[in-house]
Amino acid sequence: MRAVPALATACVLAAAVGCSNDGDGGGATTVERGDAAVPAALAGDGPTTEDHWHIAYAFNLCNPDTGEQQLATVEGDKEIRDESGAPVGAEPKYAATGVHSHEDGVIHWHAISSQATGANATLGVFVDVYDVELTDSSLVFPADQGGGLSFSEGDTMCGDEPGQLSVTVWPDYADTERSVTVTEGLADIPVTRDDSVFVISVAPEGAEIGQPSWAADLPELGARDGG
Repeated sequence: MRAVPALATACVLAAAVGCSNDGDGGGATTVERGDAAVPAALAGDGPTTEDHWHIAYAFNLCNPDTGEQQLATVEGDKEIRDESGAPVGAEPKYAATGVHSHEDGVIHWHAISSQATGANATLGVFVDVYDVELTDSSLVFPADQGGGLSFSEGDTMCGDEPGQLSVTVWPDYADTERSVTVTEGLADIPVTRDDSVFVISVAPEGAEIGQPSWAADLPELGARDGG
């Protein structure tokens, strides 16, 4: 897991926008998507195998001792390389889905199978590629990502306050005033928009969560891999 410098984190959090933490997208109407009900703002058909989407993301994690919030991203692109560093294949979960990152704070969603298209396109697909376990009450990283950090509601403290697990989604990275915060069904949150933003947070209830600073550069970051 790659930490973002503290200075950048402070700038992001200072620019945070207010949003509800009541689990239903701030009172938004829900609609059916597959077998789940999702906030209307996140409804949509999801990507196809013809699409190549780019989604800015970050983990916003509190320090249990101090309560300070720090942004982080996953490490690695899940490509297999030879001794010269040239790509020669892909690790199994990336090979099965076509979903990964380039250590750039961006989810590169170029689905190659039904595992990552339509109603199957969810936040859980991405975190699973990196063996990160996300439930409604816990967030657990594998040993190769942040040394196996884990957070659990009811146990993890953010300084003097209990930590709450949530995901904040901006359907359009350019519209920083319009976001939805979800506290239930986190792994099943649908991916339905290109150029959107996801922030997975462990923070005190009511904490202000903002977009990561690199979200503003999403079109340029996505264009670097030709998709």
